[in-house]
Amino acid sequence: QTIDANSVVYLIMPVSRYIALIRKSIYRDTPLEPTVPSLKGAGVGKTENVPSRLEELEKFASSENFLGPDHAALSRARTAAVGLRNLTDVDVQYYTIRVNTWKRNAQLLTSIDHHATCEGVRQIQVVWSDPDSEPPEEVVRHSSGKVVVERHAVNSLNERFNVMSSPPTLGILSVDDDVLRPCAALDAGFFRWTRNPSRMVGYDPRVHVEKNGRWEYGARSVTFELKEYSMILTRFTFIHLDYLKIYTDHLPRKIFDLIAKIFNCEDIAMTLLVSALTGGAPPILASGWAISTQVKLPHDNPISHANNHSDVRNFCMEGFSSAMDLRSGAGRLRRVGLVEGGNNSSPVGTGATLSVTDREYDHWVKIQEFSLMGRKEFMKVWRKMVVEVKEVVKAHGL
Repeated sequence: QTIDANSVVYLIMPVSRYIALIRKSIYRDTPLEPTVPSLKGAGVGKTENVPSRLEELEKFASSENFLGPDHAALSRARTAAVGLRNLTDVDVQYYTIRVNTWKRNAQLLTSIDHHATCEGVRQIQVVWSDPDSEPPEEVVRHSSGKVVVERHAVNSLNERFNVMSSPPTLGILSVDDDVLRPCAALDAGFFRWTRNPSRMVGYDPRVHVEKNGRWEYGARSVTFELKEYSMILTRFTFIHLDYLKIYTDHLPRKIFDLIAKIFNCEDIAMTLLVSALTGGAPPILASGWAISTQVKLPHDNPISHANNHSDVRNFCMEGFSSAMDLRSGAGRLRRVGLVEGGNNSSPVGTGATLSVTDREYDHWVKIQEFSLMGRKEFMKVWRKMVVEVKEVVKAHGL
């Protein structure tokens, strides 16, 4: 179907009360994070034999010329990014999920069972980096026929971006195994990404903060206090497949090696790399209602609760932003408002015709219906979507 772009703007431009709803419900005023019981049974979520991260950082910083732009690596990355492949007819309708997992089989199977039901999911690739154990048969021979297990010999967070099985699409949804959202919320990010394939489109905004000449990592609370963001987490993010290869082949080696040592900061590295390749532009956010549908699965020992986690993230922010030349000039990393970053904006410009697939058209019709609802009516729809995901979680005993 071909429709005038002005019509698309009409379909997705919220009425005033919907704008108010979106602005209120991004996180704080929406029941985003459900209270769920602790996971019973198998060991989950531990990073084994990780050295003291701060000690490792101090050694690395003293033994390497860590600060300062890596112009050679950036030049290679920029050359590769020029050849970013154009999307095909398949790529504007479907995407591939790459789920990163580590000793959390219950969460992994829950994630696969849910996401396999989404119409837009063409394939689910499981990044299996545990050579000491086998993936569950229910995963390897998943009834959906959509699952491919990648067996990685190296246990490193860099491996989530090391593609070993050729995906059927250029659009990749990078997810952690403990984060779910309704299928409609996935489409909300995906169709925004298809209109901006050189950018990342995500659901978890974060911000960099400048203090006394240094750059620090602004966590979720800081981001929403400032109402600005400049980065997104890769635990739920749409990204072009070619950027994964650029990360693996051309990320400055000092960054790549550090991530392998400390089991942290791969998400900071990827979001900053893409910004460095797009003139300092921040990622794009999915719609606010889609962001707020997150269902987080319970597990033991999340990395964000580890000792010195914020210090490690601050070190990564300072070093990575410098190495990728994001601190000054025309390519300086920009902070933008949370709403300005994409929560209420059209994914396309006006005044031109736009080819829209049936799936995308149906999605924007649904968004139009949302925009015409009152708050109470919309919240009923929102809760129904979230409850359906929670039922899947409950069925898996989580």
